[in-house]
Parts: sequence; structure tokens; C-alpha cells
Amino acid sequence: MLYFYKQHSLVQPEELHLNGDGVYFNIFTEDSRGEDTTGTLKNIGDDTVLYASIQNAGKNRYMQLTGYLDYQEIPLTFLSEEYNTDNIYLEDGENIIIPFKLDADISSNENHKFLISLFWGTDLHESDTKLKTNNYSLSYDFFIQNTQASDYNLNIETNTSYTLCNLDFPSIMINTDFDENADGVKLPPPEINAKAGSTVNLAYRIGQIGAADSQLLIVTLNYHQTQINNADYLLVDTEASKTAYGTLALTAPSEKGLYEICALVVPDPTKPNDFLPLENAYRFTLNVI
Repeated sequence: MLYFYKQHSLVQPEELHLNGDGVYFNIFTEDSRGEDTTGTLKNIGDDTVLYASIQNAGKNRYMQLTGYLDYQEIPLTFLSEEYNTDNIYLEDGENIIIPFKLDADISSNENHKFLISLFWGTDLHESDTKLKTNNYSLSYDFFIQNTQASDYNLNIETNTSYTLCNLDFPSIMINTDFDENADGVKLPPPEINAKAGSTVNLAYRIGQIGAADSQLLIVTLNYHQTQINNADYLLVDTEASKTAYGTLALTAPSEKGLYEICALVVPDPTKPNDFLPLENAYRFTLNVI
């Protein structure tokens, strides 16, 4: 299947990468297409066209793309009239390319981080499906290298309001278990309730992922970044065979309804990362009453 965008360039989908039920997601530029994808994108500006390659198999799915520059959500400008970032519907077997730009001021003499998430099942609620899964998105953390330097200055302080527990859990979990001495990690309930506009208190547990000694936590509400503890993200230092336990607060929406809470962590956010999917927390539903 072929799609055109407004510059009238023909966009040819990639070869199929799926065998069975699942979702494939890749990002590349015109220069890097056909090459092995790495965690680095070079010489990226706000006029650079990026390409999202998405393949869907096994069932029809609703999807959404969310992008972040330096770990703050930014709009993505789609150059295809077929789709918009909040409503991508793919039938079983579809294989598409969506060209887009980053709607942000990107300095050509500064390095940046570009995080992008593809969510699926965005028409569903965990309160209904009770799938108990963290397999609902693919997220990649790209290092935008616009200078000769190979690092990125995040320029934030590490959060210190947490406890390191003697628990080996190399992943991320958000739940309602506030027992910092718990001997295991519990799944969140499928649904929690909150009044409109109220403060929602949650617990997080983050272990050391790979060799990374720090992890950056982002939480989304209905697939858009939400503030946690009055900040866009939390940075937590981690140690081998230990898990950081802490609490976070977010504000419930002002409108009643069902909202999905998701979270991910970026290991070593100040450094280039390999092209690997990030760790997701199990999703659950916030019922605003």
C-alpha cells in the first residue's frame, strides 16, 4: 500500500517484518532508510522529514503516536492526510509509512533527545479487557546528534524522594501498593476511581535496567504526557539488585470518563541508547467520577 504526502514524494513501505499477531514499528530518515537502525539520528532540524514505518498483523487496531523532545511532549506534524497522531486505524495486514516533522524549535548546534511511542489498543480500556499486559506500545529513545559531542545535558536534578529496596526487579511498575517493604511487585488493579480534578496518588517501583545507573520515568494519561509530582518526569538513580520505591501524584482530568494510565522508563537518559524498545509499566484505567 502506498501513500503520498504533500511534497508529492512516493513513500514505499518496508518489507514485511511480522510473522503472526503483532505490531512492527521503526523510525528513519531519508538518509538512513535501508540501513540498520541505531539509537542515533544525525543532523536533525525542525524541517527534517522523519518516517514512521508501522506494520500490523493479527487483528485490526487503533493506534496513536506520541513524541517528545528532550522528554517533553511535542506535536508531530503528519505530512499524510490519511492519518493524524491521535487516530491511526490499521486493519490486519496493513503496512504503511507516515512521513512527519517535529513541531518544535530544534537548534542545529545542540544535541537533543527524541523519544517516540506507538501505542495500540487505544480504543480499549483495561477495566474492560483485563488483559494484564505491558505489551501495548513500542517506544524508542533517539539521540539527536547535531554536534561532534556524544552526550546530552539533561540539566535536571535526580529525584531523591525514594527508597532503595532489596528487591531485584529490572523493570517498571506503577500501582497502588504503598508498602515499601513488600517482598514482591504487585500488578495494578484494572481500574481505580478518582473524582474529577482530584489528586491521584500512586506508587512506583523501578529497578536497574541493564547497566544503566539512572532511569527517567514518564507517565501518560490517555497516551499524552501528564505531570507527576509537578514535573514532566522523574529521574531516579538505581543500583544493581535493588529497586527504587517512591510515590507520585498526578491530577485527574476535569471531565468524567475512562482514561488509560501508562508509564515507561528511559535508561541513562543523558547518553545515547541502543535501538531497543523501552520498558513499559502495566497499563490500567482511571475512572474519573
